[in-house]
Amino acid sequence: MISQPFRRVAGLLVVGALGLGLAGCSNNSSDAATITYHDSNGEHTIHITRSDFTQQVGDLVASKQFQTLLQAGQINVTGDQKNTTGANVSALYLSLLVEQSAWDAEYASLGLKTSAADRPAADLAAREQFGLNDEFTQDAQGNSTWKGPGVVFNSFPKSLQNEMIDRELRVAAVRRHYLEANALTEKSLYDRFSKQICPSGRMVSHILVKSLAAANAIETELQNGAAFAELAKTKSTDTASAKAGGMLGCLTAGTYVKPFEDAANAAAFGVVTQPVKSQFGYHVILVTEPKYADFQGQILQALQQQGPQLVQALQLQAMHVVISPQYGTGALAVDQRQTLHYRVTPPVVPQPRTAREKAPASTTTTPLPGG
Repeated sequence: MISQPFRRVAGLLVVGALGLGLAGCSNNSSDAATITYHDSNGEHTIHITRSDFTQQVGDLVASKQFQTLLQAGQINVTGDQKNTTGANVSALYLSLLVEQSAWDAEYASLGLKTSAADRPAADLAAREQFGLNDEFTQDAQGNSTWKGPGVVFNSFPKSLQNEMIDRELRVAAVRRHYLEANALTEKSLYDRFSKQICPSGRMVSHILVKSLAAANAIETELQNGAAFAELAKTKSTDTASAKAGGMLGCLTAGTYVKPFEDAANAAAFGVVTQPVKSQFGYHVILVTEPKYADFQGQILQALQQQGPQLVQALQLQAMHVVISPQYGTGALAVDQRQTLHYRVTPPVVPQPRTAREKAPASTTTTPLPGG
């Protein structure tokens, strides 16, 4: 069984040989990726250094068992794995390190500590990431159970094994923190990730009626001091939002019909719009700035349903990631299960004719670290 992180992006990676060292690169940065994030203590930076990254990728591809695992997952392996390796393998591993950085950012922001009691489970989780088919059993319902021993993981140098276990320990600490989420947890998440929770910064409510005359009558009542939420509850034909005082939620592009969306985007905060006609009727729209009360209970429910993965997703959206051009370009991506990931797409290696016509051209292979 190819590990889930390697399986999910294998088919989308461009294959090509790419050196993993420093030589021949126009970028002077010493990082393969530089990640910045904010918390209550200010701005912080996570450096995935080229030297560490190169060493770890070299340790991975030096393992014949790891190469077999990649091939079993239909991930092409290019290069001789002694001097060079495939750009696809490098990009995939860098993707996973960026995703790990989201956990690490949360771990640091919360001031958490790892627990020795979690080490056996962390060791197991690290091994499962590189599990082979015959290292799992499957029941009648299709549920897989790890049985080990972890041939691929055991083939890695001890230093890399310890690094992978330490990563799992930090993830375990974050998971434990959110195991019993409460109102304080919810408020803390909103305060830290409000821009990611409502990226547009616009909360939209409406009162929907069938005719322009009815919409104008509502406008008059509002001018005379009537409460928008109360009118929505009693007069809106959109019964679902009426129960919430007309509140639809955060304005998201492509969610509403164009006349409604255009009006909501143009509306001044706290000022009711003129009636807006759509195929559903006439809308009286009110746009307000997001506040915690708009999401109270929703975040907690999402945490209970999605667990710490929700927090990782928020961190991934909040972080600023710079990938060294030598390793490709990065962007957020959603998989078939609607799970957010970070994906590095390797650079396209130029064809020989193109390379000759472009001078000077950077070499596409540089040494892996020596053993």
